[in-house]
Amino acid sequence: MLKRTLPATLRQEHPLVRYYLRKSDSQKLKHVIFGSSIGLFLMFGGLSLPMLYLLLSLVILLQLAVSTVSKIHHQQTAGNWDLIRAAPFSQREILLSAWGAGVHQLRQTWTLLLYQALHGLIIIGGMVFLLASGELPVAYWPLILLGCTALIAFRPLVEMYFSGMVGLLCAGLTRDHVLALTTAVIAVFCYWLLVMGGALLVISADLKIVNAPLILAFLSAILFLPLCFGYAAQRLAERIIT
Repeated sequence: MLKRTLPATLRQEHPLVRYYLRKSDSQKLKHVIFGSSIGLFLMFGGLSLPMLYLLLSLVILLQLAVSTVSKIHHQQTAGNWDLIRAAPFSQREILLSAWGAGVHQLRQTWTLLLYQALHGLIIIGGMVFLLASGELPVAYWPLILLGCTALIAFRPLVEMYFSGMVGLLCAGLTRDHVLALTTAVIAVFCYWLLVMGGALLVISADLKIVNAPLILAFLSAILFLPLCFGYAAQRLAERIIT
């Protein structure tokens, strides 16, 4: 599914993506993700699936941001960056392929699959609860069904895009690897906290005040805001990474 969703320049068959995958320490990344996921499951998995889902989402977003920073800086410190830029690819392809390689690395672990499965279960469970509560008019049901379907299909990729572009921007802002990693981690963690705060506000809201414009505004915000911020970070990264 993810392979069909990604554009051709981000697929595993693309030369730049293959190059980043070959040059990266994918085994180390796998072990870090695997160990983090096992630790989270042992600590919080028995408490609730939503808690495990939230923590898994944080792990994946942080790993993508860190992985993207590391790929760019590794090529720069190894002296390969000028050679990559001389290849017959645009600046956008060169940068996005670093993020695409990180996504493909995650696909090689069970963590992303588990996250996507929990993502679908949480949204479907929330949708069933809303519809079964009887608080929402039947006229809103098609809109909720359509919105939940869009969230299941696109939100994981949108959030991964946002975290990857944050990584690109941080890699361009400074060539100090530790500072770039720290900045990327803080930015992604702040975004995650904002998402959690917004989710808590929605859960605690009175369903009687919900209407069609409010539903559309909520769905648009959680899908398009990270997409817009990610695109802005991407354009800035394209300007400053040389």
